[in-house]
Amino acid sequence: MKKLFYFFSILLLISCASKDTSMNDNYRTVRERVVAVKTEGNSTIISSGRLDKWYKINTFLNEGMIYEMTMEIPRVVKDPIIIPANVINFTPVDYLQRDLFGRYITKYHELKTAQTDPES
Repeated sequence: MKKLFYFFSILLLISCASKDTSMNDNYRTVRERVVAVKTEGNSTIISSGRLDKWYKINTFLNEGMIYEMTMEIPRVVKDPIIIPANVINFTPVDYLQRDLFGRYITKYHELKTAQTDPES
């Protein structure tokens, strides 16, 4: 019984000490407070609280809600207007007031018209 305990302890130690293979040098982890601005299918456009950083995530979120979010974003982005991101975890905080949310919608429409879309 004692040998079995030591064996599983060593396995646990090795598995915890190994490098995470999902993390890559091409991505960095960011934790920000964001607002879900626009839902498009199964993805959501989110913005940082200061309207300066915009991300597209592959998670469905409620529009107008504030989230504490941890995500992986690429270190190099060829089109920096809306950055694709992978969500690690998120926590809903509260809904944003309607007049403040209107600012996000207006800014999103400005960015959408400025963004060059090769499909159109």
